[in-house]
Amino acid sequence: MQKINTSRKAFLALLPFMAITGLVACTNSKTDPQIIDGILVKNVTAIDVKNGSRPNVDIAINDGKITLVNEANKTPTTYSQTIDGSGKFMIPGLWDAHVHLTYIPELDHNTFYPLSLAYGVTSLRDTGGHIDKLTEARKAAQSATAPSLYISGPLIDGANRIYDGSTPQRPDLSVGAGSIEEAERIVDELASQNVDFLKAYEMLKPEVFKAVTTRAEKHGLKVAAHTPLSMTTYEAITAGANDMQHFRNIEFDCASNAAQIHKTKLNLLDDNDAPTPGHLRTLIHNKMRSEALAHQDESACANVISALADAEVFQTPTLGISRFLTRKLFADPEYRASFSLLPLSIGEAWKQRSAQYVNVRASPTAQKFDQWIMETIPKMHKAGVPLMAGTDAPIGFLTPGASLHEELKEFVAAGLSPLEAIGTATYTPAKFMKLEKEVGLIEEGMRADLVLLSQNPLENIDNIASIDAVIIKGNLLDRAVLDEKLNAPSQFE
Repeated sequence: MQKINTSRKAFLALLPFMAITGLVACTNSKTDPQIIDGILVKNVTAIDVKNGSRPNVDIAINDGKITLVNEANKTPTTYSQTIDGSGKFMIPGLWDAHVHLTYIPELDHNTFYPLSLAYGVTSLRDTGGHIDKLTEARKAAQSATAPSLYISGPLIDGANRIYDGSTPQRPDLSVGAGSIEEAERIVDELASQNVDFLKAYEMLKPEVFKAVTTRAEKHGLKVAAHTPLSMTTYEAITAGANDMQHFRNIEFDCASNAAQIHKTKLNLLDDNDAPTPGHLRTLIHNKMRSEALAHQDESACANVISALADAEVFQTPTLGISRFLTRKLFADPEYRASFSLLPLSIGEAWKQRSAQYVNVRASPTAQKFDQWIMETIPKMHKAGVPLMAGTDAPIGFLTPGASLHEELKEFVAAGLSPLEAIGTATYTPAKFMKLEKEVGLIEEGMRADLVLLSQNPLENIDNIASIDAVIIKGNLLDRAVLDEKLNAPSQFE
């Protein structure tokens, strides 16, 4: 991972006024009408999941759009900013398709945005937070040099909500829908507040979940979901789920005794002594996951995967958080250096708290679930299930931006090629948001969200960190500028 230290507040304050240095040759378009006020990247290798690797091309950018992708040195027009891309590689701007900007009040968009840009993340999908708390983030995202933000609004949970604000680990990120009528009212209200999609959660009853998806469809909104504990994967697919998070609850339906597992889940939901909905969810996950993983059936799992592919239900596995105690990303010294990018109080707290987990051994069930996840990813990909890169940052000591790079490495470790992994963080999330004709590829007419790399990410996915420049909405932030504004002595030294 590329080490980037930061003076975060200084960077954010100066974002609108950044000068371009070093990388760019500039001409004066105001005095010469023959010069287009835009950017020309010359002789670069363009890489995206649809077109593959295209060496020796020129990429022209004007008014925030890619206006030309041409054979190198055959672009006669002069642009006000010219970048020599020789020996360099251009990819679409990255997405983090699962973040929570309001999970930690002190770690909001003022931290997320500059760090995201520094790591080439130009779009964020917030998957759960009250709109009033996201107002400033939405406003700031309109800046010409801020990542694009897409929000679901609060989690739509059952009457007994998991994220109810009862503890710091369970902040108030949700609203409760105990009936069809409540669900319809909530969806209508969120649609009127211009959310970009919806997020349905685990304590919803089947008929209420169906009401959410049906009402959402009327408003033209997709639904990202945790499969409710009261439903099977098949039922959630039939009910209209468009995206499932964390690979959670799918393992139940891959078991030879799936019917009995589902019956036991329903009994536990009806008769339990768990003190809170959160405790109940953990109880069911632990008990049923152990049972399911002990009875995995290849044929049953193939049928589940086929159903997901046929219905084009996206999957956002959030590998960093799903493999929290097995992967132990937080224990990696190089990754831990990213904690210094955070507000001082948060960074110090993460350093101390994460150290407490370093020697905690993952349970046998967690180890089996880890293995199941990594084996299931290539099966889903081969079957045509759309996979999206999302981290769940800042939950689980996941640093904005840095954790997205780690997510891509995990996809490659699971069997995807580097190009396929890049697709999970570019074209696929754009497709989920119905923006695949606007962003996520290097083609004429696309939004100019781009990342210029000095090393080939197709040879080694680690090269995703070799960022020379980020182009956001057609505005160029080169590496020298980012380093100048981000580099600072470690806050822990």
